[in-house]
Amino acid sequence: ELARWGRRIKRMPKHERGKVESSANTIYQHFKKSLADANTEVVLRRNRLERYLPLFADARDVDAAVRALAAVFEGECEDALGESGQEEVGALHGTLRNLAAINEIGMERLIRELLNKYLEAPVVFASESSELQLPSIRYHATLRLYSSQEAVLHRRITYLLRLQLMPDAIAALLDFAYKTPGVAFLCRVRALGILLSIAPSDGIAQALPPADVHQYLQALLYIADFEHVNIRQSTTDFLKSDKAALARSIWVDHHEDAKVTMLVCNMCLDFKVDDGDLITRMLSQLLAAGMHRYVVGVLDIIGGMDCYMGIGELPRFWNSAVRGSLVQLVRTAEAEWIGDALTVLDLCARSIHLPLIDLGDIVRMLLLESRRNSVNSAPALMA
Repeated sequence: ELARWGRRIKRMPKHERGKVESSANTIYQHFKKSLADANTEVVLRRNRLERYLPLFADARDVDAAVRALAAVFEGECEDALGESGQEEVGALHGTLRNLAAINEIGMERLIRELLNKYLEAPVVFASESSELQLPSIRYHATLRLYSSQEAVLHRRITYLLRLQLMPDAIAALLDFAYKTPGVAFLCRVRALGILLSIAPSDGIAQALPPADVHQYLQALLYIADFEHVNIRQSTTDFLKSDKAALARSIWVDHHEDAKVTMLVCNMCLDFKVDDGDLITRMLSQLLAAGMHRYVVGVLDIIGGMDCYMGIGELPRFWNSAVRGSLVQLVRTAEAEWIGDALTVLDLCARSIHLPLIDLGDIVRMLLLESRRNSVNSAPALMA
């Protein structure tokens, strides 16, 4: 009816139209907003989302309406995905499209604004990862925690990108990771990690060789670590470098720093640097620094690398690392320490050096520590 009224006004003579046009436009916009509000309420109530009504009712411009849509997405995304991280139904996507259409907002704008917001968000490490020292290791550990802020962001971005065609999603993530200026290294890592998890290799290959994307992602993680320990290095220089020569050079200049030793050790494992003497010296230093659980992980990886099988100190390293790890776990007295201890023992059990690991001595030491902890905690419990 309003549209017919508008067409009738346009057919009026110019001198008559001028008298009513301004008032008519005001009335038209008022009724148009009322109709949009009513339709918005119907959609929200139909989907049991009434709590978002005030956001849309108070929206006086497009930016406010976009913020209201974003609030619906952020508030309902986890429920839509379900505990498994997989979308159960497409209801939320359909709701967003309906609300956007009612409020005359292009879905492309909503997707772009939310995607930029999530991709640019600073990486927040989980407190549980604090002992892992390097950003690259903390990032992966944080991502494995379902409730961590980073894991939530990954799920939101993944769900958001389902509103796009896969080629568009691939292009958006690659553009952010490669072309957006002033972005933190780990934010670029976030984009590429999501890309590699959702996109098929042949889809990525339409833009870049997947192997190049993997290499760039790995380089970004190392550059984040270099930045953390105040070593200047660019992604271009790192990608072009001789990794064995770079690892040895960094070790010579910075071997007093345990975090740098971890970084160099990671390089030796990732790039198969054939230098058993360097690995031996680094593992000795890391054990002396109390990084027993990290060394257990390194020893597990070394077990599958032929270039390090001739290191004679490996059984000694295993004994020290397992013993030290279990002592640290018992002393922390955290609720999940038994599960962590079983993980350490599982790695130990699959080592080819198991016959040379003194498990009897390690278990006796573990029992002794447990009794000592019980005695020390008794006065506190009595108090």
